[in-house]
Amino acid sequence: MTRTLTRSLTLSLVPCLAAMAVVVVSPTASSAAIELASLQRSITVFGSIAPLEGEGQFDSDNDNVSHTGPYDNQLDVLVEYGDSFAQTTAFQTSFHNDGGSIFATGGFDASAGVGTSAQFSEALGATNFRYQFSVDQETHARLVGFLEATGLGRASITIVGSGGFETYYRFVENERFDVDETFVLNPGGYQMTIDTNGFGQAFEDRESPGTGEFEIAFAPLSPASVETPALLATAPTVSPNPVSSEAQIQFRNAIPEGRDVEIIAANGRAVRSLGPVSGANLTWDTRDELGALVPAGVYFVRVQGETSSTRTVVIR
Repeated sequence: MTRTLTRSLTLSLVPCLAAMAVVVVSPTASSAAIELASLQRSITVFGSIAPLEGEGQFDSDNDNVSHTGPYDNQLDVLVEYGDSFAQTTAFQTSFHNDGGSIFATGGFDASAGVGTSAQFSEALGATNFRYQFSVDQETHARLVGFLEATGLGRASITIVGSGGFETYYRFVENERFDVDETFVLNPGGYQMTIDTNGFGQAFEDRESPGTGEFEIAFAPLSPASVETPALLATAPTVSPNPVSSEAQIQFRNAIPEGRDVEIIAANGRAVRSLGPVSGANLTWDTRDELGALVPAGVYFVRVQGETSSTRTVVIR
């Protein structure tokens, strides 16, 4: 049985959002902007243990906000009883720009284990993003990003709307799904919901962790950009995430010749360059330029010259 402990993190919001900036296409004067109606964001963590003797042990935390400003938060729960545990981390970073562009990334990591002290343990993580908006004339928009889930985790995205819009829905379990869609939005109201949730469970004879993650960018397009829209998100994947010793970095496409892959701290400071590399796979040993292990915290992996990046959590 293995266990990792995720420490609570205090994040610097502005550098964090800057590191995760998304390249979007600005609507022209002749194209309709997407008008924000509401933003609701929530994250939930829960852990419980059923001991062989005595009362059950549990702990939970939740954050639910409805303001329209930037949001960046992470919650952690660790329940321990003897040699048994239930541990969950859930996070979300999301924001809305003038004109209707949004960016949202979130996820959870849940694991549990039982030794000789308990018969069952369970951890739950959930992250939800709900965006309500409207358009007053026919508008083109593009959705780019990914959904990913492993074990007992799941992730989904749904867009529903009026005016004859056909519902868009994607759901994943134990797979990664890359999203790249262009829509024609008729005048009316719409709602986008992105959700990831699931469990880590442990019985005497088995342990089943669960993870889920999403990263989604959504923006209106000018009419001239519909056929050849700008790329909204080209961030790599990092696994495992959270990472304690060595992270595998994978890119959808080969890294451009001569470009550095940079590791950026949450405060915006570059802590490591992995050097000019050509290829699609890299390894980061969670050390800085001087060879010292970086402190526990949030970091971002980015190709030099690109604006999109991937969030990873280092635990010690």
